[in-house]
Amino acid sequence: MSGRPIYLAAPEGPVRDRCRTLLPGALVVAPELSALASAPPGLVLVEPRGVDVAELAAAAEALSAAAGWKLCTVQEGGAEPLVVQTVSFGQGHTAEDVARWSDDPEAKQLLELHGVLAEVSRARHDLNNPLTSALAEVQMLLMDAPGGPEEESLLIIQEQLRRLRDRLLATRHLRPAAHA
Repeated sequence: MSGRPIYLAAPEGPVRDRCRTLLPGALVVAPELSALASAPPGLVLVEPRGVDVAELAAAAEALSAAAGWKLCTVQEGGAEPLVVQTVSFGQGHTAEDVARWSDDPEAKQLLELHGVLAEVSRARHDLNNPLTSALAEVQMLLMDAPGGPEEESLLIIQEQLRRLRDRLLATRHLRPAAHA
């Protein structure tokens, strides 16, 4: 297996069989997930019927996102062979944070990856229009620039605007998945 390891904590049965077929490099592990803390960080797929809630909570604590761990559940998905869902935010939060999120409609969306990706997508769209306009204006000014310090300043502005444009383009893959 190359890349990051995928660990599978699922009892024998159809979900485990499908995971092993669809993810041939996945390593089957025992349901005591906190024991993985000494293993190389990777993605842990847990079938909920194979692990109790206390063990799942302990695993989320022991396998921190900061260290490179991702903890997800995997289940049969009806039309899809498997459905994988994240279990935690990837870091610990206080009850005060959760209360604030429940009261603030905008912050509430940040509890889900889908909400974060939708926010990133909106910001990218909102930044792209004025950026494109500014870049076009600078290019028009450059056509009439007499040279000297004014042209040099416009070239610097153009370069910085292009860097911003390239950075926005580099995030175009960060968008929410389409729901059927």
